This record gives sequence, structure tokens and C-alpha cells, in this order.
Amino acid sequence: MQIPVDTPIGFIGLLLLVVGLFLFLTGFNIVKVQKVTVKSGRSTWLVGLVFFLLGIVLVILSDPSSLQMPAGKVTGTAEPTPAIPSATALPSDAGIIPTSETQPDPYALLAKALSWPLTESESFDEPDPVWYGFGTYSDDSVQHNMRFENGRLVWGIKPLVGGIWYWQSTPYYSYSDFYLSMKVKRIQDVKNHTEYGLFFRKLDDRGYMFRIDDRQYFSVYLYDFDNWTPLIDWEKNEIVRPGEFNELTVIAEGPVMTFYINGTYVGTVTDSSLIKGKIAIMVTLANASPELVFEFDDFELREKP
Repeated sequence: MQIPVDTPIGFIGLLLLVVGLFLFLTGFNIVKVQKVTVKSGRSTWLVGLVFFLLGIVLVILSDPSSLQMPAGKVTGTAEPTPAIPSATALPSDAGIIPTSETQPDPYALLAKALSWPLTESESFDEPDPVWYGFGTYSDDSVQHNMRFENGRLVWGIKPLVGGIWYWQSTPYYSYSDFYLSMKVKRIQDVKNHTEYGLFFRKLDDRGYMFRIDDRQYFSVYLYDFDNWTPLIDWEKNEIVRPGEFNELTVIAEGPVMTFYINGTYVGTVTDSSLIKGKIAIMVTLANASPELVFEFDDFELREKP
């Protein structure tokens, strides 16, 4: 039998569940153990109930899927954000496409896309004003500081409240058929669950999100006016390197989109909701905390001829 937890918090929670259940049953004189002296009574079952409930909380928190970010939109200011539904119905034309049936070999596709004409690129070796975005900005929910340092675009964010996410549009559009790649990294190892990555084919309050987190999970979502549809729901993949730069790559040909992390194929989906739109970088923040710092580098966009 497989234990349903794989983190220290989860194991502690599981232990508390067992101890709590034992004390609860002993308190009501349902369970008796001859060689263990535990008095029955109200104080015993109350302590057991507290341990049991605390164990449940820790087991839930040990599951990264329970820490998915609340949904919301920000175009410069923060807004209250509803939670992502635990299960969202996929559109009839959305879903993971079996590569062997509908797609060429994903690595052959990657090699082919790298030969497409280079449309836009940015190494951030020199400051580019069109990438400054928020610059220095603050309101009641967050403080931003977007800047260039050491040949990288640096986005410092201090969330004053939890459960918010932000995007910052780049000066570029994603075409119908394109190759898009960028390196992303979170600097500090602080106790705040975050997700970060690319937001592409963005049209008003709609777009596709390709995100990773430092627990080595990734996902692809369609965001459509506060509705979140998982095209690839959160999956763990050890190709994600916490605390290091991770290269996120998207190859899109019409409604078919293929995804790579650090040059490794991670999935293909099809969705015809959006064909083109702006390209943005994005982060999601679970809790209020000291400043979090994200770095972005080596932006590249190629258009299929």
C-alpha cells in the first residue's frame, strides 16, 4: 500500500491523524490498550480531536495541488480574486493530444521550429525601456520594482496580501504559428508558494498560461475572464530545477500547442479559443511576505514562415 504523502509535513500530519484517532477513541473508552496507560474521559478525546484535525490540515497542505493559486486579474492594480475551481470542464475542443497519433516527433518539431525566422529577441544585456513595465509601483495589495540587473530583467514583488497574481505584457505579439522561449527563475527560498512563467495569446482578459513552481510542478491553463480551464493540470516533473533558470518553450501551430521545459518535451494540447495575442510574463503569489524576486532572460520569438 502506498502512503498518500511524500513530504515531511505530510508524514507529521499522518502521524497526528493516527495519534489523534487513538486518543479520541480511548477518550470514549472505545479502545483499550493494556500496556499503554491512557485515561478515558473528556480531556483525552478533546486532545485526540485536536490532533486529528491538525493532522488533516498538514496532510492537505503537503499536497501541492491544494496550493494552486487563486484566480484573478491585474493590469496594474490588485483585485479580490476567486478561487480556481477544483474541477473545471474542458471545452469540447481542448485536451491533451496523443503525440503518436496527431503530432510529429516533438524533438523533430523543436529542431524544425528553431530554423524558423527570428522575429524578436531580447538578451537584456542592455536596458530596454519597453520592458520596464510597472517600474516602481505600489498600492494597498503589492509593491513592484521592475528593473535590469546583470543582463537580466528583474521583477521584485512584495505582496501585502495573499492570493493574487500579476502579468506584465511584453511589447510583442504571439502569431498564429510561432516558437516562443524564455528563461525564468525565482531567487529567494522563502516560505511563500509561487508560480511563474509565460502568459501568451493574451487578448484582453483571456490567454494561455504556462507556469512552473519550486515544487517541480508545471501546468498549462486557459484563462478566460476569471474562468480557469486546465489543459494540462498540475503535474510533477523533475526536469524543473528549483532555484535555477528554467527555459520554458511553446511551439504553436494553429490550435495545437507543444510545451518544453529545459529542452524536454512535457506535453501537447489543442484549443481553438485563442489564435493570437500579446505575450506577457506572469507570477502568482499565495501569501503576504517580504519581497520576492523573479528573473527573466533570453526572450526569443520565431514566426513560422
